[in-house]
Amino acid sequence: MRPSPERLRRAFRSLPRVRASSDFTDRVLARLAAGEARRQGQLRWAAAALLVTVVGVGALWEVGERRHEIRQQRRAEALRQESRAIERELEALRSLAAGGEPSLYLTGTEGYEVVMSLSPWLENPAASPRFASDRQ
Repeated sequence: MRPSPERLRRAFRSLPRVRASSDFTDRVLARLAAGEARRQGQLRWAAAALLVTVVGVGALWEVGERRHEIRQQRRAEALRQESRAIERELEALRSLAAGGEPSLYLTGTEGYEVVMSLSPWLENPAASPRFASDRQ
């Protein structure tokens, strides 16, 4: 139940009158100043924590970027090395083909292999092999 406004007035009037001490105002102002100083200190700590967090995140980002860059450089170097190795192999194949004899290599499913030199037919086209259907 709520007391009526009149009952509240009477209750307040019945309270004894107390005089504030002579240094009451000074103590209130000192407490306000201390609270303000405390809030400023907390604000400074919060700003410092934010700064440390931003610097930390930036450093971690930079480390991640650097690692990514190193991985990219390693991949590029590996590709260059592989390209050089393929080029060397291709050059070796070219030199083998240039100095070698032209031949025909045949394999079958029965486990045999036939290697035929094509030099005689390249030197003398008239001596080229004939198919049975070409005979008259």
